[in-house]
Amino acid sequence: MTVYSIIMAVTFLIAGSGLFYAANKMARGQLPMNSWVGLRTPKLMASDEAWIQGHKAASGYLKFSGIALATFGVLYLFIEESAIGLLSIPVIIVLFIGTVLANQKANAAITQ
Repeated sequence: MTVYSIIMAVTFLIAGSGLFYAANKMARGQLPMNSWVGLRTPKLMASDEAWIQGHKAASGYLKFSGIALATFGVLYLFIEESAIGLLSIPVIIVLFIGTVLANQKANAAITQ
């Protein structure tokens, strides 16, 4: 275990845990409209009702992304340093795809 693996592990654990926590608040409708956390598309920002409804719909994808980040954060403590960079690429791709799918689902939930 090197300093690099510890830094990457802590970074991914914090990011994954934070995303999962925010997604849980979204699922319960407890995330108020703000400028920092959440999906901020024009449709979602149109009203508080649209914000809550869209985020409830999108929370599943964001929870999955948060779990993926945190899981790989733990994994980084046990793998070789040379593999960390290579494994980070698919995790970031999963995060990106999860965010895109969450945006699409949130916007679709509002237009129904």
